[in-house]
Amino acid sequence: FWPVESVNSWVWFLFKRTPVSVVQAGHSAVILFFVLSGFVLALPFAAGRSVPYRVFFVKRVARIWLPYIAILFVGWLVNRTLGGSSAGLSEWFAAYTMGKPDLSDTLGSVNLIGNFNTAKILLVVWSLVVEMRISLIFPFLYLLVSKMSTKTVVILSFCLLTASWLLGKFENTTSYSETLM
Repeated sequence: FWPVESVNSWVWFLFKRTPVSVVQAGHSAVILFFVLSGFVLALPFAAGRSVPYRVFFVKRVARIWLPYIAILFVGWLVNRTLGGSSAGLSEWFAAYTMGKPDLSDTLGSVNLIGNFNTAKILLVVWSLVVEMRISLIFPFLYLLVSKMSTKTVVILSFCLLTASWLLGKFENTTSYSETLM
């Protein structure tokens, strides 16, 4: 979060070793949200109330993708207006801003397919990309996992986390490795 050299040690201690650390634990909070979201999405299936996939798909697209496209467009406009420059902005922001988006990044961001760099348009949308991908295959995942033993689910989860970690070592984009995680 902050380099230790640039702040007093008590500030570093405060943000790293106390409950205040949740302020800078954004990625962990997103992962917790994904777990809770998966729990909520599983409730109708667990209760035996099947929803036709077409209805499920339309609801997820309306709930996630349409607002995502709107904010992506705003981010794209701001990025194009600023010229992809992070001049005059914080070091943190500059580290995560990767310049002007190219056609591949723009199309990938719109259709959520492929490995593309969301930071070129809007840094924080990586989580919406992952959420949309997972939510569209969620009914199939639920059916698959509900037929497995707990031991098999744990082993499969460990394998997916390992594959995600390995893929993440080779790419610096909003990729399928984040979706596997």
